[in-house]
Parts: sequence; structure tokens; C-alpha cells
Amino acid sequence: MRIRVNFRSPVTWLTLSLGLPLLVALGVLGWGYRQTSVDVALPDPSASPIIGIAPDGRPVPLAPTLAPSTPTPAPPSGYFRVEGVVVDEMGIPIQDACIEIGPNGCREHSPHTDSRGVYYMDFPKADVQYDLHFTADGYKEQVKRIQPTANLVLNIMLSR
Repeated sequence: MRIRVNFRSPVTWLTLSLGLPLLVALGVLGWGYRQTSVDVALPDPSASPIIGIAPDGRPVPLAPTLAPSTPTPAPPSGYFRVEGVVVDEMGIPIQDACIEIGPNGCREHSPHTDSRGVYYMDFPKADVQYDLHFTADGYKEQVKRIQPTANLVLNIMLSR
């Protein structure tokens, strides 16, 4: 089979004028893709973003925390785990923030955040709502009502 190109036909010139620039552009893109190296690690597409709750209720992205030096124990059977990180307005973890159930004030036995701003609490499976009071010296208290029906991540931002 022989292909004949009629250079006197306007269709031939239209095809060349549209197709030739497209082929050149694809060639340049392919060459650029092969010549460019990516030296940074790409983000994990399956990783969940860390989102905190600001005092006014809006969601705020937070920087990831460091891994714990020792793993936290698993929640007991029949309990739900509520865990998260407490940060300030700049996203810096707040160490020793107190998490109290109810308006009783921070007590010696109340859960506190570690050096990474991370806390965890275990709640029994029950149809109950809890008011969690997040407090730290120099910051306004923030209260969140939860009803754990599954393990929950609750990240909090405290403001001055």
C-alpha cells in the first residue's frame, strides 16, 4: 500500500499545521521529563493529614509529630481510644497540657500531653457524652464534647 500526500490540498496543510506543533511539544515534554531528576521524597498518598481544631471551631492543618520513644499500650478490650496532639497557634506542640473530663479542673492524675504534645485516653464502650477540657498555663481553655463510638483522633489548637 502506497500513501500519497497531496501538498496542494488545504486538508494536508491543516493537518501539518496542527499536528507538527503538537508532535514538537510532546517531544519537548518527553525530553524534559527524562532530563529532570526529582531529589525530594514524594509524599505518601495513603498518609492521612493531621488536622487540628482551632478555638473558633475551624479545622487547621498541623505538622506531623515525632514518633514516641516507647510505644503506647493498646486500649483494653471493650474500650475506645481518644488520642491526638495539642498545639499552639503556630503549630508548636504544647508539653504538659492537661486533659480533664468535666469542669473539675486539672488534677494530679489527669492525663497530660508528653514532650511531643501527644495525649491518649481510653473510654469504655457506653452511650455517654464526655466534655473534655484542654488547658495549659498561659492558654485559653478549650472544651470539646465527644461521644466515642470508635477510636478517635482529636487534635486541638489552644490560643493565648
